[in-house]
Amino acid sequence: MKDGGQAYPVTPTDRAGQCAPTQLGMTMRQWYKGMAMHAVTDQFFKRVCELAGGDLDIITTSIAHTSSLFADAMIAEDTQHEESKNEES
Repeated sequence: MKDGGQAYPVTPTDRAGQCAPTQLGMTMRQWYKGMAMHAVTDQFFKRVCELAGGDLDIITTSIAHTSSLFADAMIAEDTQHEESKNEES
């Protein structure tokens, strides 16, 4: 499965203008996943705020916990994706 290449490849230069190796950063697949997660969580977090009735402790704890779960799941899925890509090679 292709990942779409790099989203933001960077070739840094030093003060003398010498190029360093390109730093690849995240893939387009990871970028698209992040954008989709933003859309999904936006509605979820709005609902959390409604249900919490303005209680900042509940809101911040819920958002922090849920964000961690999403991040862990995305990292696990990326790892699985990379392993399956390596098996195809």
